Amino acid sequence: MENFKNAEKHKLPENIRENVSLKEYSTFKIGGNAHYFCEAQDEEKTKGALDFAVENNLLVFVIGKGSNLLISDKGFGGIVIKIENKDVEVVGTEDGFDAKLGAGIYLTKMILDFQKDGMGGLEWAAGIPATLGGAIANNAGAHGKDMSESVKTVRVLEMNFHPQDKYLESYEIKDISQADCQFSYRDSIFKTTKKFVILNAVLSLEKGDKENMQKVIEDNVKNRIEKQPLQYPNIGSIFKNPVLSDIEMSKIFDKDLGAREKFKNNTIPAGWLIEQAGIKGMQIGGAQISEKHANFIVNIENATAEDVTMLISLVKHKIRTKFNVQLHEEIEYVGF
Repeated sequence: MENFKNAEKHKLPENIRENVSLKEYSTFKIGGNAHYFCEAQDEEKTKGALDFAVENNLLVFVIGKGSNLLISDKGFGGIVIKIENKDVEVVGTEDGFDAKLGAGIYLTKMILDFQKDGMGGLEWAAGIPATLGGAIANNAGAHGKDMSESVKTVRVLEMNFHPQDKYLESYEIKDISQADCQFSYRDSIFKTTKKFVILNAVLSLEKGDKENMQKVIEDNVKNRIEKQPLQYPNIGSIFKNPVLSDIEMSKIFDKDLGAREKFKNNTIPAGWLIEQAGIKGMQIGGAQISEKHANFIVNIENATAEDVTMLISLVKHKIRTKFNVQLHEEIEYVGF
């Protein structure tokens, strides 16, 4: 009877599973198992997962679509929470619309739904493989725009971790203003601190012409298909585009001013640097620097996270040696 009681005591909550492969939740199809895994469809289920983490002294990591994550081959030794809240509430304003949106909404589907109702402002993001929460955390951007321009407020659960062991001790709900999100190039307070679970956000949208919006969306999706190696599992651009000083620009381009003028504001695409270094197509194990877009690493044959990290290190070394430029990743590492 005692064994039965203990089994009941340690029974997992209904929506929490053990030893779940994270490969299935990463667009890279790479990664080991999560000790615990939860799909949270609403705020209460998310709180329930955090309560479970507090009760069991667990590390916590939150994912959306898994499109910007490199997950360790060892997996994650705590609980991974996948946010699935897809609620939508829209109210009209004098200039357009305010949309309160669940963090688990897929970005492109949301944009297509908005287009049908003449709600615009996010067409630039069509084709980005992310949930809203992930796009906000990473301040996703394209075509000179990013998420920071549309975000008004973000509702979160702020997590408080043990200072040494990093397991979850407590959490509280908060509303964070756009100014306090600390948005910067492919970054935000959510990404740098990793202590917030994004539940939903209010976005400011504008009134748009449905036909024009549809054309922009179609052009942006087509552009991604043509330029990105979408036939292979990947997690998008690996490196941020570096912004260089005038002296650094001069050293790279020497007397070829025509080549230098192609790049605005001294911002050099990381893919261009990688291609110029002659390592496009280089492969380690099952991971390859894409032959189609050099700032992508693709999983061409059962790549491991170790294959990818070795390739990333090689790229950074080659670019540092050839151009004296230090590349920085825009992806996140999980379980390392």
